[in-house]
Amino acid sequence: PTLMAIRSAESAGSVLPPKAKEWGPKYFQLLVEKKGDFAYRIENDMGKAPLSDIGIYASMLYGLKDVNPNVKKAIDTAVGRGPLRTREGGMNLYHQYYWTLSYLHLGGKDWKAWDARVRDALTGTQQRSGCARGSWEPNDERISNRVLSTALAVLTLAACGVKAPPR
Repeated sequence: PTLMAIRSAESAGSVLPPKAKEWGPKYFQLLVEKKGDFAYRIENDMGKAPLSDIGIYASMLYGLKDVNPNVKKAIDTAVGRGPLRTREGGMNLYHQYYWTLSYLHLGGKDWKAWDARVRDALTGTQQRSGCARGSWEPNDERISNRVLSTALAVLTLAACGVKAPPR
């Protein structure tokens, strides 16, 4: 999220200190593991469950796929394997959102397949009746309230309505 904030500020025309502009891509490249995955942070997280969804998206924001062979390898590994973070009730909505952004930016057949899959999954789990009508139930202990789960589902569906950017 910090990398997204830096990139968003830059895209919006904000003047950023040169160190902030350089820091994002440099730090992010340190999170690429030798085995071909993305860590959440350098301290104590290397080798744990990968955060490929966020890693792919951040890579695409900074154009690192084309300049760093380790990043390209990590993206190819993650896309080839697909999402790991699934639950009985479906994928954690936070990770589902970042996988959606990642596939959107990757484009092609992977995006088309993911787009259809995630739209069907989300529209199938939306509450249809009662006072919770139109919302989504939390499907992970870390997303513990209906407001957050609904916001993530809506953001994901909004991304699904976006045409994949030209490559």
